Amino acid sequence: MKKLFTILFLFSIFISSAKSVFATQAGYSCTPAVVSKSVGDNVSVDIVLDARNFQIMGGEALLTYDTAKLTPNSTQVQPVTTATGWTAPIKNTIDTSLGKIDLDYGASQSAFKSQGTIGTVSFKVKDTGQAQINFIYFQAYDASPGVSTAWGNREVGKLSNVLTDATNCMISIGAGGPTASPTALPRTGSMSQTITLMTLGGMFVLASLFFFKTLL
Repeated sequence: MKKLFTILFLFSIFISSAKSVFATQAGYSCTPAVVSKSVGDNVSVDIVLDARNFQIMGGEALLTYDTAKLTPNSTQVQPVTTATGWTAPIKNTIDTSLGKIDLDYGASQSAFKSQGTIGTVSFKVKDTGQAQINFIYFQAYDASPGVSTAWGNREVGKLSNVLTDATNCMISIGAGGPTASPTALPRTGSMSQTITLMTLGGMFVLASLFFFKTLL
């Protein structure tokens, strides 16, 4: 019995350790994650913050996009604060030469604990292929300059970057163009031609019957 309790105790410690190792805090994503478009189309991409019930007091979403395939319709992101209740971003730029998006809400906003869109980017699709939109993110809790951040209290009373994951998105682009009309098959005859052939066929059958009757 003692061995059983010991095993259960060690197992509970293992489970607790595993939860702490695999626990995630804030995460970024963009939606739609995958979408198909044609050359000449417009496409809107939402930047989404998921606080996962942790208190997030701001953050900076840094992303890159494929300049060969996408052209932003504006030099700024459209800020969205209806979910977070945050004030306007302190930085909001789209560098069309580098293909870089920077949406920064700082680190002193009111605490946000849910999931919501913080900005929307609109693009014009200009070439075929696959266009990636990627967050500048390398590892959890990264304190390096020039990476995406989400500010919260990882330790009590100490504000730090609590971003633990980021999910990129992709736009699959086809050639596009006008929709092809259904191919019209050639006509094989008219109703009058059909009636004429049926009449001649009937007359031939009657003549054949008369001929065979005279032979009998």
